Amino acid sequence: MDYELKENTKKEYVPRSLPDCVDVALPAGVFTYEVPEQLRSIIKIGMLAEIPFNNKKTSGWVVGVKEKKELSHIKNIKELLRLCSPEPLISVELMELAKWMCTYYQSNIGAVLNLMVPPFTESMPVFSSETKPKLNFSNEKAPFIINEALEAKKFKVVLLQGLNREAIYIKTINEALSYNRDVIFLVPGIDLTAKVGVSLEEQFGKTVAFLHSGLKKTERWLEWSRIKKGDAKIVVGTMSAVFAPVNKLGVIILDEENNLRSYKSDKHPHYSAQTVSVMRAKIESCLYLAGSTMPSVEAFYNTEQKKSTLFKLTSMNRVPKVSIVDMREEADRLLSQKLKAALKRYVDNKERILLFLNRKGFSSFVMCEDCGYIPGCPKCNIPLTYYKADADSTRSHFLKCHYCGYAMEAIGYCPKCKGIHLTRKGIGTTQVERRLKNLFPRVNVFRLDSDNISSGYITHIFKAFETGKIQVLVGTQLIAKPSELPDIGLFGLISSDTFLNFPDFRAPERAYLMFGELIMKSKEAIIQTYNPGHRVLQHLRSNNYAGFYNEEKNIRKELNYPPYSHLIKVTVEGAKEDVLQSKTEIIANKLTELNLNFIGPSFAFEAKTHKASFLIKISNPATISLTDKLPTGIKIDIDPIEFSA
Repeated sequence: MDYELKENTKKEYVPRSLPDCVDVALPAGVFTYEVPEQLRSIIKIGMLAEIPFNNKKTSGWVVGVKEKKELSHIKNIKELLRLCSPEPLISVELMELAKWMCTYYQSNIGAVLNLMVPPFTESMPVFSSETKPKLNFSNEKAPFIINEALEAKKFKVVLLQGLNREAIYIKTINEALSYNRDVIFLVPGIDLTAKVGVSLEEQFGKTVAFLHSGLKKTERWLEWSRIKKGDAKIVVGTMSAVFAPVNKLGVIILDEENNLRSYKSDKHPHYSAQTVSVMRAKIESCLYLAGSTMPSVEAFYNTEQKKSTLFKLTSMNRVPKVSIVDMREEADRLLSQKLKAALKRYVDNKERILLFLNRKGFSSFVMCEDCGYIPGCPKCNIPLTYYKADADSTRSHFLKCHYCGYAMEAIGYCPKCKGIHLTRKGIGTTQVERRLKNLFPRVNVFRLDSDNISSGYITHIFKAFETGKIQVLVGTQLIAKPSELPDIGLFGLISSDTFLNFPDFRAPERAYLMFGELIMKSKEAIIQTYNPGHRVLQHLRSNNYAGFYNEEKNIRKELNYPPYSHLIKVTVEGAKEDVLQSKTEIIANKLTELNLNFIGPSFAFEAKTHKASFLIKISNPATISLTDKLPTGIKIDIDPIEFSA
């Protein structure tokens, strides 16, 4: 059936004639239903409808309208039961975004639309204030490139680099509200929503709403309803807030854009809030403003390709002192002489100290303590992962690449210097905490890792660190939150090698960005390593982001990693190893037949299931639909962040 797009106060699809039938989207697919005569004049695309499906009642999204004569070839079309909402819950713009996501992320539209509206029952209350909240405006203007996009109501991508981005965000929000446009503000964690939200409420009053998974079901629905009705103009939330039902979107702000993991869904469809934000901004002709202290490689590359505009804030006046300690020359493999001396100085001055480790337990790679050599994959340029022998192997130990499956025997000496001091044992937070308490028995030392963490606890510890109740904080990546940490006197990196040699092509980037931001919070930084010549450490010492970026992008170009390609991860599972092997052979043959550039399979064996994964390098994931071409039961992740099978 033909329909037209009408725009009065808002866009909506209006059929040119009353529809006989509609297409209804479920996670299982799209199905056609006949519309009862009494509903034909009111049914619209984007509504939620109750339908019979598999002898049960369920609800689905109206995504298309049809005339019955178009469906003469279909027999026994079931009748739609009723409408669950008096108006569309999915806007025209969000429906367009959902259709794009289906193609790009190779998903079903029903699954995508379910992401956009929180679960609800019709008994849930709908909040609507009688008076619109009063907005407080200031006379401060946003930078010209931002104001220009907001005033023109045009699509534009701006990358904001530097510290103290909050002032620019406030000016941008103020500018958007002055044009009667709405704002979506994305942050990488639930804890940050409260911090950002309180700041915005002080400036703009009760027009701020929150959307994140930490809200109770009813709370989330009430906030969503407030936004839908226009009672909230600013939405603060985590990645799912990118789908907030604002009426006139003016800007999407995404802070800490280099935190790729926090903006990537670990459930199907595996969407990236960053990628979806750009597409939504394009569909709704608005500004996308992404900020970070140090940009991700992909984001900075896009500025070079003129896909976005870089706006760089002036750097801070204080330049931290950065020292690199070669642990091969130290008798104490835990705390170097330089770090111990610095610890005493900062303890005596009663300044904050942050000591950082990768994680508890053991490292996944093998390293030579004599020369710093770490075995790597010759094809994928990532460190090889250490494995004990599997049941069918005659080898006692082996090293394997979890991208392509390349494996080699773990010999008992270093192939580079012939040294025999090979290690894979990591340094534990408990070990460091114990040593510090022995060295400084009167100092309040606190260890923060996954053994002593609970919901909301990190924020409490950071507050104690800020007020001086804790002077020395020891922890894993749980404490690597520069935006929440106070300024630090001394930052000590106990072992940089576990970060630098994680089996992931993005490991050098993650290490540079993480260390770099923590260094910028400090007066002095001391980095302990067995590989002092590592390019990441050398660029950190000289505060040379441009140098790191240029070297990193050249390596990625040679290996055809992002930003020079997109990656697709294909995962298959099997209860038995021989069944899994058969499935992987079928997939490998099909990928070869499709002439796709791929590596793998790489296997991972667990107690109850076995997994295998392939990594495809492609220029545009939307150009091929793998769900139509590969066997059923596979999992597809577009632009993956995690790479283990």
